Order: sequence, then structure tokens, then C-alpha cells
Amino acid sequence: MSPPHFAPFPDAKVRKSILPDEWQLYLESWASLAELYLRLADDQFTSAIQEKDTVTPFLISFFHELASDENLASKVASLRRRCFFLLHRLLSRDEIPDSILSWSVLSDICHVFPRSEQFRVLLQEVWKQNGATITKSLQTAKTSLIRNLESKRPEEAENTLNRIAPLLRASSDASIFMLTGSDFLDSLCSAYPQVPLSMQKKLVTIAYLGLTAALDGPKPNHSLLSDHLYSLKSSEEQEQKKEPGKKTLVADLVTNTPLLEKIRDKATAPEAARVRNTAASLSTFRQSGVARPKKLIRRKVNKGKEKVEDGYGHGAFSGDIHVHRISMISQIQDLFPDLGAGFIVKCLDEYNDDIEQVTAHLLEDALPPYLAEADRNEKLYVLDHLITRQRLHFPDRRPLHHHSHFHRRDQFNTFPSAAMYLMMMNLTSLRLIHLVCILVVAAKT
Repeated sequence: MSPPHFAPFPDAKVRKSILPDEWQLYLESWASLAELYLRLADDQFTSAIQEKDTVTPFLISFFHELASDENLASKVASLRRRCFFLLHRLLSRDEIPDSILSWSVLSDICHVFPRSEQFRVLLQEVWKQNGATITKSLQTAKTSLIRNLESKRPEEAENTLNRIAPLLRASSDASIFMLTGSDFLDSLCSAYPQVPLSMQKKLVTIAYLGLTAALDGPKPNHSLLSDHLYSLKSSEEQEQKKEPGKKTLVADLVTNTPLLEKIRDKATAPEAARVRNTAASLSTFRQSGVARPKKLIRRKVNKGKEKVEDGYGHGAFSGDIHVHRISMISQIQDLFPDLGAGFIVKCLDEYNDDIEQVTAHLLEDALPPYLAEADRNEKLYVLDHLITRQRLHFPDRRPLHHHSHFHRRDQFNTFPSAAMYLMMMNLTSLRLIHLVCILVVAAKT
């Protein structure tokens, strides 16, 4: 029997017309359906995608709405987490739908998971296998940007720049593609004097991302970077001769970004000598009048909360550990089985026992510095013998070629057939589904 189909995630206008209780029911049903697909065996999942793929359209619509509405993420944290795992499984297949490889879709996903190292690694592997499909889509954006930036109204390119920026931040492959050839970088330089300050910053950011991307990876593209740096140097020399002290993209780039420092620190190979020398010569174009004030970064430090020692000298928890906290630790370890209970307690302390916040920050690698540097395997021995669970086998951080066993669901019990039939009904019947589920759980207990 094929699994139920996903309904697309509605846009903001439709969401406003749905009553809160009914909307919550929709979210729970999507989450349950996502979990069902995650539990499917590999052959069942492939069959479901090939027969009628409703997973891809749902994920595309969901991530687009998340990227478009900054207030939505906190309201759908549980569904967002499951959709990440579902996306991971979809992109780990040998055959990936072209629609989800569109640059705009990938950029939406990068916007939703801006600091997820796990997604960056996955995206690198996807690019290796499907680079031709992605670049074909990305070429349309590149052509459109060059045309608009070189027009009489370059500010019309701002929306596309905003949309593509998350992808360029997450993928060095995408950034390098955009800077392959001189047309795109030249268009950034030519548009710079004609646009407002806010857009000038974006042009500088895009140029910085492309140039530094050439330094990434096991085989840095020194040749590409060297050519671009030499071209920027030559054009800037001509501009400064015509109008000394002129504010240009090059002056802004070398003054307000760490480009030259990054090149100095990373381009250390013998074959990168020309890159280093050209970059060093660009420092003469720094202008104090172009410098922007540095933003004050407030870093979280030890809050000085007193901690009750656990008897083993770990200082892993504060106060008494109650049953509800044991349950929280168990839930988090279901998703992150490699984390120790002591480390999880520290995360719960940081986010006031908010499981959704903890899992979201763990997923995105967005923990405060003191937690990011902490021992993730730290135990809480007073609790470890109390916590028993059956872990969900979700993807870990291993490379893509190890993913074939990530999604095996042989160890899970299948849904009761009655529930399967119910879940195949349309979303308009969700209230009935919710009631039946409650009755089923009550009967089991």
C-alpha cells in the first residue's frame, strides 16, 4: 500500500484564514506524515516518490514559506526538524527531482538553515552528482543579474541578490560558478556607484563571497582568484587616476571586509604566490573615508548561575532533576543519540527547558560559544541508568556515500492499518483523524 500524499504548505494569505486549532491540527498531521515517510524502507520510499511525488512539492512550498516569513520558524519548529530529515533523505537518493535543484529552492533552504554544517556537507555532495542541473538553473539568475546590474536601473537586481545570497554563503561551488568569467564581477563594479549605500553593501558581500570561495576546498582555485584580483587591481588603478579618492567597490571591498587577511592566511601554498602578491598590492586602495563602523558583537558568557554538583564533580545540572526533565533529555537524545545527558542539561539551562529551541540550535550549529566548545559527550551519571529509549535512526554527519543505511526503518513498528487508511484521507478530515488517534492511544494505555 502506498503511503498517504502530502498537501502543499499554504502561503501566508491562506494561513491567515485558518483557525488556530485547525492550523495546529494541520501541523501535527504534516509532522506525522513526515515521520511516516522517514520510517519507510528504502525501496518503499523510492516507490512512493516514483509513483506520485508529493514530498518534493511539499518541501519546496514549506521551505519557501519559511524563507519568506521570519516569524514562522518558531511556530513550526517540530515540523521544520522533521522536514530537514526528510529533505536529507530525498537529497541522499541517486535520482533527485530537478525541481528541488532549482537555485531558488536551494537558496530558500539555505536561508532556513544558514548555519547548518550538516546541510553544507550534503549540498557539496549533491553538487558533485548534480552540478550540471544546478548550474543550468543558476545560469538564468546570473544572466538576469548581469543584465539588470548593467542597465540604467541596477537597483532592480536587488531582489534577486537578496534571494541568491543565502545559497552563495552556503555553497562555495555556487559562488565560484557566479564568478567564473569576468562578466558578473564587472557588472558588480559598474553598478556600485549608481546604487544606494544599502545595496552597495550587498554588492560588496556578493563579491567577497565569490572571491573567498576560490580559497575553499582541498583544491583552491588560485588561477581564478589570481585573474580576478589582477583585473580588480588594473581597473581600480585607472579609476583612481581619473578621480583620486573615488569610492568604488574595490575600495569598499578591501577596506570593509577581511578579504586581504583571509587570502594572506589561506593562500600559503607555493603556487599561490601570485595571489598573495596581488592581494597585498590591493591594500593601497584602502580608504579611511569608506570604512564603516564596526558592529558591537555581544557574546554570551558564563551567567554565574550556581550549580548543584552531581556527586561526580561534573557540575552538569542546577537544581533537582525531575521526571519531566528526564523526558526532555530522552526526547533530545532520540534525535541526537551521540549527545551526553550532561551536555543536554546545559543546553536546556541555556534555553529555559525549551526543547524546540534546543533542537533547532543543535541542528543549525548555532549554540553560544561556551556550549559550542563544551564536551558533547559529557555524562550525567545520576540519570543515565534511568533513561531507556528506542532511538529514531535519523541521519548523522557522515558523508553522503554512507547514507544508504541512514534511512532504514526495519526496526520500527509499522503504523496500524486502520491509522494508515485514516491518514490517506484529505486534510479536511483532520479533526476526525485527531479524535481517532486519541481513542487509539487511550485504548493502548
